[in-house]
Amino acid sequence: MEEKDNVQGIDFGDSDNTTISWKERWFAVSAYILFFIPIIFDWHKKTRFVSFHVKQGFVLFLLYAIASVSTSVPIANIFSWALFLIGFILFVLGIINSLTGKIKVLPLIGKYAKEINFFK
Repeated sequence: MEEKDNVQGIDFGDSDNTTISWKERWFAVSAYILFFIPIIFDWHKKTRFVSFHVKQGFVLFLLYAIASVSTSVPIANIFSWALFLIGFILFVLGIINSLTGKIKVLPLIGKYAKEINFFK
């Protein structure tokens, strides 16, 4: 159980995730929908599980922001649709990981989420 304290992008999919409450899981899910909801309720400070998913939700939000801005450039339109598709797939993976109680780094954006330190 000590390894749960070290959330440096390690997949704890095999760990006993029954210790993660449904309240934590729902706040983690809300982090992917609107990343600031757990921040408003201070849940990102209460548990590392929610904090981990808030960081990934924030990076996913930035990905969507970049995709939205790039739609205004005609040449980058195909690029922006690719970003939206990738973002949607990562969104679904993040929600599945949250609901199943897993701390699992999302592909492509997970390494950037690990570097975020201002959601403590």
